[in-house]
Amino acid sequence: MSSHWATVTRVVTVCESTIIFIIYSIFLILLSKSTRIAQPFKIVLTVVGVHGLMYAFNIWLVLSAHVFHHGHFSVPLYGPLVNYLPKPLQDLSMITLTIFSYLIWQLIPGPCAMQYLALTRPQMSIATRLTLSYSITICYVVYDYFFVSQLVPTPEYEKIIQNTSREAFDLSPKERFIVYGLPFEQIPENNNRTCMTLALGCVMPTYCSAYVIFAVIISMIRRHLKSFGVKLSAKTMEMERTFYKMQLLQSILPVVIISFPIAVFIIPSVMSADLGPATLSMTFSVWLVPMVQGSVFLYYIRSSLRSQKVSQ
Repeated sequence: MSSHWATVTRVVTVCESTIIFIIYSIFLILLSKSTRIAQPFKIVLTVVGVHGLMYAFNIWLVLSAHVFHHGHFSVPLYGPLVNYLPKPLQDLSMITLTIFSYLIWQLIPGPCAMQYLALTRPQMSIATRLTLSYSITICYVVYDYFFVSQLVPTPEYEKIIQNTSREAFDLSPKERFIVYGLPFEQIPENNNRTCMTLALGCVMPTYCSAYVIFAVIISMIRRHLKSFGVKLSAKTMEMERTFYKMQLLQSILPVVIISFPIAVFIIPSVMSADLGPATLSMTFSVWLVPMVQGSVFLYYIRSSLRSQKVSQ
């Protein structure tokens, strides 16, 4: 008797992606109504909101899961629509989903850099500040692509991970899905590409460096606020501190949530462990992160609107 893990994945993922989409839709609507938030910060928050919407749509489109089984890491896509896309678009949907997932932490330095430049380089144009602030993220995305594209399997390897994905979740032969992935060790069927390269060459370096950059910029902002606090108006200082606290909160909370799925990904990659349906905990917790981040931003924008009403 086959299991219903594919159905469980579809149902839970549709629910999570819908919630994410609703949160960020409300956020962007409220953001458009706010007159209290400075233009540079509004742009930063718009970037966050657009990423959230696109991420939610991509999750809903592919309805993916994560599988670690018999020395292979695979990502089966159970979305009914993705099955009808041309192969290049199927590959693109997988690549963009992965990059959107990595952007959860790779976008974090951008708002901090934007805030720092707003404080220290007010004469600089918004476009220049925006470009400089997100240049790190752009570099991350380019860097990601060369690793993430390796998830697209060769035809020979695709047959292997089709079988391991079915076996891990005990799926019926009639269950249709597209699969991507990498082996833990080099095998000729996949041109010797491995999961270790993705885990240790892309995920860990970008994850760690993003938070190091975040910590450094936050430290610089704190020093600047302490040094020049007297020269800034009380309103400006309040806005800066509120945005600063929001940045801390939206960055620290995802660390707590995403550390588990990152560990689930890294540890089996190193140990070549079989986790079976337990890997769905990684899938579902990854989708929780944009919910948490979106909720933090939503709280921030609602607080801003309340302050706006009080001041009127």
